[in-house]
Amino acid sequence: MSAKRKCISIALLSILAIAALFLLLPERASTANKSKQTSQATGAIPSGWKQFKGKSGMSVSLPPAWKIEETEHGTFQAFRPSKGGGATAIVVADRIEAEGHSTSVLGALGQMYPALLPAVKVSSVKQIVKKPDVAISRIDYIAGGKTFQGSVMCVITDKKGSIYIMASEAAGWKKDRQILSRILQSYTSPDAQAMPPVKAKSQRYGIPQMLTWQDPFEKAFTCPVPKGWSVEGGLKRFASVDTRPEVMVISPDRNILIRMGDAFISRMVLPNPLLAEGRPYSPGYGVVELVLRYLPSVSYAIDYYLPQHGIQPMNVQARDFPEISQRLQANSGMPARVDTAEATFDAQVEGQPKKGYVFVGTTLMMPGSPASLWMVNDFYIYLATPGYEDLAAAVLNRMVAGVKFSPQWVAGEIKTAGAVSGIVSKSSNETSNIIQQTFKNREASEERIHERRTRAIRGETLVEDPVTGERFEAPAGGDRYYRQEGTNVGITTEAGVEPPQGGTGVWFRELEKLE
Repeated sequence: MSAKRKCISIALLSILAIAALFLLLPERASTANKSKQTSQATGAIPSGWKQFKGKSGMSVSLPPAWKIEETEHGTFQAFRPSKGGGATAIVVADRIEAEGHSTSVLGALGQMYPALLPAVKVSSVKQIVKKPDVAISRIDYIAGGKTFQGSVMCVITDKKGSIYIMASEAAGWKKDRQILSRILQSYTSPDAQAMPPVKAKSQRYGIPQMLTWQDPFEKAFTCPVPKGWSVEGGLKRFASVDTRPEVMVISPDRNILIRMGDAFISRMVLPNPLLAEGRPYSPGYGVVELVLRYLPSVSYAIDYYLPQHGIQPMNVQARDFPEISQRLQANSGMPARVDTAEATFDAQVEGQPKKGYVFVGTTLMMPGSPASLWMVNDFYIYLATPGYEDLAAAVLNRMVAGVKFSPQWVAGEIKTAGAVSGIVSKSSNETSNIIQQTFKNREASEERIHERRTRAIRGETLVEDPVTGERFEAPAGGDRYYRQEGTNVGITTEAGVEPPQGGTGVWFRELEKLE
């Protein structure tokens, strides 16, 4: 894509925003009403409205009695106050940094605006434009004991985005939405270059502010967790040399569950003639191990852990990381087999569909020995309602990257258990770095998959000019594709059929299919 196509002005974003929101208005309207709407969309500010000009250079026009607050970087929140306090209608324009698709951002509105849109229900989410990435949705929520209805639109381009919200008491929504749309139509934002990226206050791609949470039992480690989410876990000590850290967070709307580690996971010992699989075994010192065959990396999660928790994964897509496993094996300093992999899957959890992701690292000590031990060194998993996967992955990424073990606690463990603790710590740090890169690579891959899926839905395919390197989207189903010289026109033909010939000097160059 050319740089010219990638660039989009704030003014154009605003136009797209209003156009998108108007798509949510009633389709059935009289000719007179349609003319009135068209007149309103292009006419002057209604009589009696006042124009607000902010310090940043933004401006917006409001009906009488409306209140407004200019927020960061030329955005605003406006509302119509009620006689008893609170608001009967709101209009919001906000800026975000986006790390996912517009549809996923809309799915995360509850985490982005918990006070403004309490327990909001997001429905009818629809992507209406691909480039820039534009999506719209309906919202319903209750505030001050009153039911509200509204529309939200998200526009994303080059990881910069805008959120437009309009809502009112449900009983007056049909009447109010024309007024709310007019308010957004009048909004003029500052120049795009003058608007720096939104920082933690307004959440990167809907990610709540991350707070530092400390292990409540031994203060062994700290971990960043999302503000407002429920948090459970800590370091569980089952014996002097058997410690199992875990952290589990759940979003307020319960659409996302993220877990790092699990105290359920003990060390394992391979079965042999004296040790039957599935039974506990204690080598002494209060340590209890599980007799279980070696299940490398995600096989442990997919074939054992999830079924043990009543979850049957489906549509499993797994990927091994042999180079990562070799690196961690070299760091172990002892004979061992290390396996590292990730997987995505679908599942039904408590009757609800979920999208899952798991990253697992396992180590088999002294392979070939009749008394081989093995353990799960790294276990990271999320379960998310469809549409919330990007947010879950982004939060998990920040949690993994931010875990810090106390040097004092580690020193004490080394005295207790020897140098093995140091080896595990080193491997965990390396794995954390690996997971961060894995997520980045996966996000880029998901972007390509999303684009390909969108083209398939639209009945298009991607082709490339072998001479200029330019890429175009053309109707799918053709055997051969051509480009008319000097234009971006793509011609599709069946096998053995040459493209039509134009006038003098008009000729076609065959394009290469990329999908």
